Amino acid sequence: MEWFTTNEAAEALKISSTRVRQLVQKHKSNKELVKSTKKKTRTIYSVSTKFIEVCQTNRANFNDNLLKVGEPIEQPNGTIIEVFTAEQYEQFEKQLKDYHTIKKELEEIEVRFKEHIADLRNERNYLRKSLDNQQEQFSKLLQAVQQRNLIEATEKGIKPNENA
Repeated sequence: MEWFTTNEAAEALKISSTRVRQLVQKHKSNKELVKSTKKKTRTIYSVSTKFIEVCQTNRANFNDNLLKVGEPIEQPNGTIIEVFTAEQYEQFEKQLKDYHTIKKELEEIEVRFKEHIADLRNERNYLRKSLDNQQEQFSKLLQAVQQRNLIEATEKGIKPNENA
């Protein structure tokens, strides 16, 4: 098995050496792919041909998956990647703007409805109290009419009905 420095691996994979170091960190527990050597205070990593093959295979699989426009790719970390055509992306951006506009309008409408509901409740309470006052006045008026009828009947000498 042949071993390479991270810079040589970067050239072979056609990616940056920073990205190779990130991949080394990801795979450093696998001794077939990565080996480390200590030199004073630094750790130097070497990668095997198998590491380069694994990275190329992963990149090919990733690119193959990306070529499937419209099919989301679910990553192990929970993120989802989806590829759009230029037209689809423009449409998505337009719909996103429309969504934000509609969402803002709905929030404003919700605030107005809540205020309107509060006003209606206040009006209901006012009408309830007003109706209670009218009923109380009607009861007093009815009592006054009954007393007046009783007085008039007594003055005329008509005996009031005892059953009433």
